[in-house]
Amino acid sequence: MQVSVCIINRNAGDALLRCLRSIEQHGASVQHEAIVVDNASSDGSADRAERALGLAHIVRNSDNYGFAAAANQAARLASGQVLLMLRPECEIMPGALNHLWRFLHERPWIGACGPQVLDVGKRPVLCCRRFPSLWTTVYEALGAAPFFPDTGLVGKTPITGPKAQASAVDWISGPALAIHRRAWDMVGPLDESFWLYAAELDWLKRLRRTRLECWYVPEALVVHHRDWSRPNPDPVGLLWFRWSLWRYFAKHHGSGYAAAARLLTALGEVPRVLGWTLASALPAFRERSALLADLHLRLLTQSVTGAQPPPPEGLL
Repeated sequence: MQVSVCIINRNAGDALLRCLRSIEQHGASVQHEAIVVDNASSDGSADRAERALGLAHIVRNSDNYGFAAAANQAARLASGQVLLMLRPECEIMPGALNHLWRFLHERPWIGACGPQVLDVGKRPVLCCRRFPSLWTTVYEALGAAPFFPDTGLVGKTPITGPKAQASAVDWISGPALAIHRRAWDMVGPLDESFWLYAAELDWLKRLRRTRLECWYVPEALVVHHRDWSRPNPDPVGLLWFRWSLWRYFAKHHGSGYAAAARLLTALGEVPRVLGWTLASALPAFRERSALLADLHLRLLTQSVTGAQPPPPEGLL
C-alpha cells in the first residue's frame, strides 16, 4: 500500500462524503486506502459515507476522543508507506495523492510534506509557517497580523500561489499533512494531550530533532471547504488554540517561556477588552461590541489563569 488517507470525522455532514469521493475519483494512480475514525458523530455522516461508498474503513468511537487520539488510531490501522492526515472538509484535486507520494518516496531525507491549500474560490491559503515564538506572540498581541499577513519575520512563509516552488518549511498549518511511515515510526505518534490544536505542530517540532525535514509541495492541491456554520468569532476554538500554543511552549521551551507568552497575550487583551466595552455603549455597535468584549475578557482571564478550556461540543 502506498498511501493511507486518515480522516478524523466529527459531525462533518456531507463534507465527509465529498472528501471520500474526491479520493476515489483522483486517487487511481496511487495504491491507497481510506480510514475514517468517527469521534461519536451525531449527524449520521459516517453512516451515509459508508452506505454511499463502502470502500473506506470506518472506525466508530463511543466518545469524542479528540483529533490526536483518533489520528493515532488511524495510523495504527494504516498499511500505507505514507500517512495522509486529512480533514473531512477537504477535497483532493487531481494528481495530489500522486505528487505527495512521489515527493516523499523519492526523497528519504524528508519526513513530512504538505500540499498547497486552496479556499472554495480556488485562492491559495497561507499555510507554511515558522515555528511559533515569543516574537510571534508579540506580533499577534499587537494586532499586527491584518496589516502584515505575509511577512516571514513573524512566523508565516509567503510561498503560496501559482509561482510557488517546493520549499523546506518549519511546519504546515492546515488541513492536510503527509507523513512517511519511517518518520512516523521514528518520531512516534501524536501527543494526545494536544486534544484539539497543535498536535501536528508538536509532531513536526519533534521531527526537526531527527534531522528529517518538512517540505511544502505546491504541485499537490487540496481545496478546504471551511465550516462556515460556526459562529464568527469562535470563542471556544480561540480558547483551545491559545491553550494548545502555551502547552507547546511549555513542552519545548519550558514553563517560564510559556508564562511569558501568557503575559504578553494578556497585555494584548487588556486594551481590546476596554475598547470593545466602551464601544458597546454606542447603540449602533452595542450587540457586536458586547459580544467581542465578552470574548476578549474570556481570553484575558484564560491568559492570566492558564486554565484548560472544557471539551468543546461540536469541535474535533
